[in-house]
Amino acid sequence: MQKIKNGYYQFPDISKDKIIFVSEKDIWLTSEKGEPAMRLTANFAEISSPKFSPDGKKIAFCGKEEGGNEVYVMPAYGGSATRLTFTGGVSSIIGWQSNNILFTSHYASSQARIAEIWSISLKGGEPKKIKLGRASHIIYGKTHTVLARNANDPARWKRYRGGTAGVFLIAEKDSLDYKPFLKKLNGNLACPMFIKDRFYFISDHEGVANVYSCNVDESNVRQETYQKEFFARRASTDGRKIVYHAGADIFVYDPVKKIDKKLEFVYPSPFRAQQRKFVPVTKNLELINTNRDASKITVISRGKLFNMPCWSGALQQIGKKQGVRYRLPVWLKDNKRQAVISDEGGEPHIEIYNTSNGKLVKSLEKLYIGRPYDVLVSPTEDKLLINNHRNELLLANLEDETVTVIDQNKFGMLDGFNWAPDGKWITWASNPDKRTVQIYLYNIDEKEIHPLCEPINKDFAPAFDPSGKYLYFSSIRNFEPVYDTVHFDLGFPEAVKPYIVILSKEEFSPLEEKTEPYVENPESDKDKGEEKKKANEVKPVKIDFEDIEDRIIELPSELSYYNKLIPVKDKVFMLNYSENEKINLAQFSLKTKKLTVFEEDIENYHVTADGQSVLINYGDSAILTSVNTKPEDLKSAGFNKKSGKIDLNRIKVEVEPVAEWKQMLREAWQLQRDFFWNENMSEIDWDLVLQRYLPLVDRCGVRQELSDLVWELQGELGTSHCYEFGGDYSPRPIYATGYLGADISYDSKHRAWKIDKILKGDSWKGKSPLLKPGINLKEGMLIREINGQSVSSSVHPYQLSVNYANREIELKVADEDGRNSRYITVKTVSSETELRYRDQIEFNRKYVHEKSNGKLGYVYIPDMGTFGYAEFHRLFLKELDYEGLIVDVRFNGGGHVSPLILEKLARKRIGYDQTRWFDKEPYPVDSVKGHICAVTNEYAGSDGDMFSHAFKLMGIGKLIGTRTWGGVVGIWTRHELVDGTITSQPEFSFWFKDVGWKIENYGTDPDIEIDILPKDYNEDKDPQLDKAIEVLLDQIKQDPPRDPELDPIPSLALPNQ
Repeated sequence: MQKIKNGYYQFPDISKDKIIFVSEKDIWLTSEKGEPAMRLTANFAEISSPKFSPDGKKIAFCGKEEGGNEVYVMPAYGGSATRLTFTGGVSSIIGWQSNNILFTSHYASSQARIAEIWSISLKGGEPKKIKLGRASHIIYGKTHTVLARNANDPARWKRYRGGTAGVFLIAEKDSLDYKPFLKKLNGNLACPMFIKDRFYFISDHEGVANVYSCNVDESNVRQETYQKEFFARRASTDGRKIVYHAGADIFVYDPVKKIDKKLEFVYPSPFRAQQRKFVPVTKNLELINTNRDASKITVISRGKLFNMPCWSGALQQIGKKQGVRYRLPVWLKDNKRQAVISDEGGEPHIEIYNTSNGKLVKSLEKLYIGRPYDVLVSPTEDKLLINNHRNELLLANLEDETVTVIDQNKFGMLDGFNWAPDGKWITWASNPDKRTVQIYLYNIDEKEIHPLCEPINKDFAPAFDPSGKYLYFSSIRNFEPVYDTVHFDLGFPEAVKPYIVILSKEEFSPLEEKTEPYVENPESDKDKGEEKKKANEVKPVKIDFEDIEDRIIELPSELSYYNKLIPVKDKVFMLNYSENEKINLAQFSLKTKKLTVFEEDIENYHVTADGQSVLINYGDSAILTSVNTKPEDLKSAGFNKKSGKIDLNRIKVEVEPVAEWKQMLREAWQLQRDFFWNENMSEIDWDLVLQRYLPLVDRCGVRQELSDLVWELQGELGTSHCYEFGGDYSPRPIYATGYLGADISYDSKHRAWKIDKILKGDSWKGKSPLLKPGINLKEGMLIREINGQSVSSSVHPYQLSVNYANREIELKVADEDGRNSRYITVKTVSSETELRYRDQIEFNRKYVHEKSNGKLGYVYIPDMGTFGYAEFHRLFLKELDYEGLIVDVRFNGGGHVSPLILEKLARKRIGYDQTRWFDKEPYPVDSVKGHICAVTNEYAGSDGDMFSHAFKLMGIGKLIGTRTWGGVVGIWTRHELVDGTITSQPEFSFWFKDVGWKIENYGTDPDIEIDILPKDYNEDKDPQLDKAIEVLLDQIKQDPPRDPELDPIPSLALPNQ
């Protein structure tokens, strides 16, 4: 008899002897006795945080069945579920309060990441905010209430101690006077629970998260469970026992008997999502190229290697069908064998296949090549050039199975490399220092490295002409700055041109006009044939390094960005990145001396080894054409040689999910091993981590569970920025709700929904639908119908606008007194976050101006990316002339532009420019007139951490608020797994001269610590902003910034005049 498999169990809850949990995106029911599990739902989308009602008869849960994460309720023993909320932003179910469901949501928030607590009736209708501010949980004991902030799931960043570590606040029942609770424990706290008079919770303060308990006066803290390998997660209680999950199992803890047992039960799932499936070849298309003469194309999709004739004929899958990832295939010189990077067995290595029968010829597992980025095959021998994650340039000899490290870039990645046509020379671009990129050449026989020439800035993408006479490359050596139109600045948005260097001092420039006879001599045809034959012979490449920099010629072109140069006879192809972010395939002709566009809007391209054909990759389609025939000249629409269009869908990609998931988990683990910022993995036994987590892949029933497993595995690093996102998830319905850009509430007197506040946003873009010109709606007016359907106390207006996002809907509205009903049409918005953000920032700015009596300015920076840079300048340029300036970086999402902003804020006025007809201008321009302070909080992270700390370190002003997030090991998300998943590796760890590495996993402390407590939220107060105003006004009082008293105007009159 076949053994029944276990699933991957999450989000357990208990009611007496009944236990529910989530597995395979559905809710299941079992019992404490271990009865066979019963599936209660059959959803398309994810389900999370199910909670029994107090009487155990109903289950509330979060579901994405119609798009956004919303609150649903269903009978506890199965049946249809009812959607209760239409907020567009529920985070999780907290629990029940009588017949109301408590949940967290960022609905009506100006910050999309910040959730507050809401309540919804079982009848639906209007959700009610519990005005205690940002929170993840609230639980009510007999004598006290505990509010939790950030107390979600410590497993995804294990042993985290930064600003957003989970914290508890406690208050006596019915009081708003919340105080910190268990602050001295120094752990990441989660899952608050009361059982009788005792408080239970999860903490990782002893290394591994377990269940602990204490009295409400913080006394008698004791450990209740003793998980050693996996964190205890998402604990829940019915007031009698506690359930939680660890690894992929559910545990039941009896606090009376002190027994913690793993729940064993039959899980009768068919594991449908583990069954074989076929996916479109273009969904995860990694690479398209050809063999040497373009008689076959090679495709990598989903990590699988395929070869097939271009337009007809059967395909061939090379290598193992499942569980192995193949990358970077190249055809060897005989056009019969293929070399490819395989990860079979765990480590990347070279494998060679016979393409006539698909059999493995050789596996070079002993050659340690690291993780290759690119592979180029020698035009004359069985040798490969490889660059890898260690930024090495390797020469791999496939015949004697040796590898030689030619160079290693200590300052960055290699910026292009290539073979000479005779196979004796190699060229590449590498950093000789932190700021420049230089081109080098290497002779395989002499084993000597030669620099091409000293770079002005960056020389890169070198490539030999097929004649061996020239070397093409891209370079930054023309500096033509452009003035900024918003503020005083200059930049170099386009700075690259293509160049050619003549390798032999005996050769002339290919751009010179050649002298040819006016009339051809027929007798010379025979001679021409002989010349053509000789021209096709591979000649030894001759390079004269003496004065070679004097033989560099600029190819006539506009400044732009050019990369991936591939020369063919009499021309060179290159990728040209345009201003609108399109990638064009450009060509420079040595005959016409012009740079033209060969094809627009492509993803990549490949030129065959014989230099006759070019394969253009559009991302989801491909065309093979002659190097002399533009695709626009191909008239036929069919898949054939005439059109050049290749039917990629001839390939059927078969996927066995579990085998693929195991490969993905291993690769995610391997990427961390290879790219984590310090070599010893911060002394973590990383091999042991893989041994612990890999067996759990067999229990994953859906792709979401693998995601959870990857998150927890990477969380073992205890480091910031270990993310996982994207991937191949099963499709689900998306019925986006259309919103009105307003705060609305139910008016029982008029049995309609009242418009309490209309969000303004920016009037010229993205304003509230209710501000549409001509409809003349005002705050206080009523909404009676949407699209002909009546609203009521249990029918929310947004219940009637589901699937009407960004569409026109009809409203029946009335005046505030219920009279003058009429119909209007408005176009909804899919989200109100942008509107609420803009209203909040403008409210803060106005508040600062008014409370300071016009003395202080206000600037908000939402992140340290392009949006944050834009928002900074939007306000900074008009707020800098106040006597003081508040820079608000609370909730800053990070990025990389903090140095540019700090540079502006650090400017000090040391002079003025006076004219006759204009007011005086400070020098430096755009410098702040008066004192500055910054406001930060625990949600300011990454570059928001760095800005906050550097603001203090540079002495720009006082930092006010709470300790920041504590995540300053940066990432570069460039590695995709086979199904499109992106995992991030913490690669760039920041060190500061005062605290060293200690911003990571801690944050930076403010000069003046002040939090916003639940009582402040309840009273709509912002004590952090108030403190900033107070501090600046006090500084102005003590040291008022004054306009300078300029000296008398100099007299230029003649002496004695």
